[in-house]
Amino acid sequence: MPTYNEFLEKVAAKESGGRYDIANSLGYLGKYQMGEPALIDSGYYQKDGTRKNDWAGTWTGKDGVRSKDDFLGSPTAQEHAVSDYMKVQWGYIRHYGLDKHVGQTLSDGVKITESGLLAGAHLLGVGGLKDYVTSNGKIDGKDGNGTPISSYVKKFGDYETPFEPRVEKTGSDKTASNVGNEAWHRVADQISPGLKARGFSDEQIRTISESTLGLEAANVQRGPVERYLLSKDGQTIALKHDGAISELKVSDALSRTTAPPQEAAERSMEVPAMTR
Repeated sequence: MPTYNEFLEKVAAKESGGRYDIANSLGYLGKYQMGEPALIDSGYYQKDGTRKNDWAGTWTGKDGVRSKDDFLGSPTAQEHAVSDYMKVQWGYIRHYGLDKHVGQTLSDGVKITESGLLAGAHLLGVGGLKDYVTSNGKIDGKDGNGTPISSYVKKFGDYETPFEPRVEKTGSDKTASNVGNEAWHRVADQISPGLKARGFSDEQIRTISESTLGLEAANVQRGPVERYLLSKDGQTIALKHDGAISELKVSDALSRTTAPPQEAAERSMEVPAMTR
């Protein structure tokens, strides 16, 4: 199977011809043609109150990038940015439960893979990806250049990624996904005693723990999680980062329809992350 680095290079070749110094007419930047929402999610840019890639706001200084020109001139920053952005996108994908469709083939004949989901989210944002996947391929949104999301999900499918779906794959590809090494155990170790005391089943605890990991991935810019805490009333999971807290309602975790944090969701869905 082609590697994750090959996946990123193929995406870059499609978007910019692999050029770091390119900016298109719609304001998308660099090798991966990243817009404001993508660079906000990856920690390089601060929300400026507009829905355009006008770059009129403030850069964070991450990797020494303090301007659009700095970003275009830094291959290192661009590679770090797309890596961090993909982590956030996978968090959004998990929040919406889209990873449970990995291994399925939609009505249009497109097989869902981890890398295909990432590519689709990169093209239209997680909102467009959700519409496409949950409609069984019937809502095939297009970017500003008329590129359908189905073409990205198909073209960039079947590459390795550092991410795993949280449920078993289906159909002929149905296999257990790292059953012995699943990361949800580290969450469950800290919150399961309180959940069990409130009558939650092992299956429910796993679902809650997996959704918590999705929230963690969506808040990667806040840093690694130090502790996972269950509120005294048993209704909220708190993720303690270094100097920050992320929260998830247990009821939302169980429904597997939890949206990303509202501000992040707005960024992801209002402006296509990859329109060229």
